[in-house]
Amino acid sequence: MGDKDEIDVDVRAVGRMMMVTQFLYWVSTASTWANYSEMFIQRECDKRGVVPCRKDSPGYDASNDAAADFMTTFTLVMGVPALLTCSLIGVIGDTFGRKPALLIPFACGLLFSAANALLPASAQHSWLLAAAAITALGGGQYASVHVSFAALADVTTGIDPNVRTRYFGT
Repeated sequence: MGDKDEIDVDVRAVGRMMMVTQFLYWVSTASTWANYSEMFIQRECDKRGVVPCRKDSPGYDASNDAAADFMTTFTLVMGVPALLTCSLIGVIGDTFGRKPALLIPFACGLLFSAANALLPASAQHSWLLAAAAITALGGGQYASVHVSFAALADVTTGIDPNVRTRYFGT
């Protein structure tokens, strides 16, 4: 690489990029973030006719159990594809550059936010699962963190290992 000043500028630029990417991912997913556990419990109470949907209501425990089962499925549908997609996002980042690889998780996060906003509360769980599965294929926050660290590794190549570890937060 170049001299130390050039490397420091590159590292600072990548550090800013990492902060901005994490912020953008948070904004893209949190803009319509719902309290899913409460939403799922309420939907299960509505299905079973549990009114009011409170812990002391008859039938609440069955509704809570069904909501917990669905929350497990929802979490797996959101997490597993995102984790598995990281390798593909890594190849895209190595082939086409880090910026396109960072845009994929953001676009998918925005897509999920739009689906959250546009799906009515009465929508079936299967529609929410479908939206979660499709958007999880973008890699989610897993991919954006990996690509950010890959970019940091790119610009810190050739730096003394003792100094380089500080850039990675260790």
